[in-house]
Amino acid sequence: MAIQSWKRDDARTKVVLSKYGKEVRIEWFTNPTTGAEEDFLLFGMRDGMVILPVTRGGMVVAGYQFMQGANKVTLELPAGRADFEGESAVEGARRELLEETGYSAEELVPLGPPLYLDTRSSWTRNFLFLALGCAKVQEPEGSEEIDPILIPLPEWIRITQEELEEPLMVAATFRAIPHLRERGLL
Repeated sequence: MAIQSWKRDDARTKVVLSKYGKEVRIEWFTNPTTGAEEDFLLFGMRDGMVILPVTRGGMVVAGYQFMQGANKVTLELPAGRADFEGESAVEGARRELLEETGYSAEELVPLGPPLYLDTRSSWTRNFLFLALGCAKVQEPEGSEEIDPILIPLPEWIRITQEELEEPLMVAATFRAIPHLRERGLL
């Protein structure tokens, strides 16, 4: 038996909470095999992006930042959400990289299809990019408090495997490895 998509009943969607660009919804779906209707609690926000920036000298541009969900300072890559409807993932990635780090990239390489926060419970997609040939062109300008640092690429790979706690940043690094090898950076 082939698995079929369930039909969502958009007319029955109810927004439970909406604040700071995030939503929690109850959505109803009909199982095409059984005809049963089921409700699901879903959450989400605008699509986002995560960028693995690498300088011409093989350094990863990362930074320490307080993250409210984890309730601690963690090591992060530049990342963010689309600023408005119509901003492409590439435009958002370039903007976030510049705002958070002051770096600009010669080339942005998309790293596969977007990843969902949680395919069962969220519609939010995150696009992953490798930013190559990064160079500092200005001071960071975003409102976030970020302490940027440069980390040698081999050390970043070790940190990703042993210490990093943000799964999208691990995924971005993992997906970037073939591109980094192809360009002789690893």
